[in-house]
Amino acid sequence: MSLLLAQLVVPITLLQDLQGTKISIGQLAEGQIFLRDGEWLTLVPVGEYVR
Repeated sequence: MSLLLAQLVVPITLLQDLQGTKISIGQLAEGQIFLRDGEWLTLVPVGEYVR
């Protein structure tokens, strides 16, 4: 038991985000992308995009 927990008089609740990092990418040019098993998708800033 930690020293801080030992000093508390009331129980506490901890909330943790377990979903991991989320990335907001805005709109995709074709609206959606379907990936097959084993395919890769690399996200880059608009200024670095080379077609």
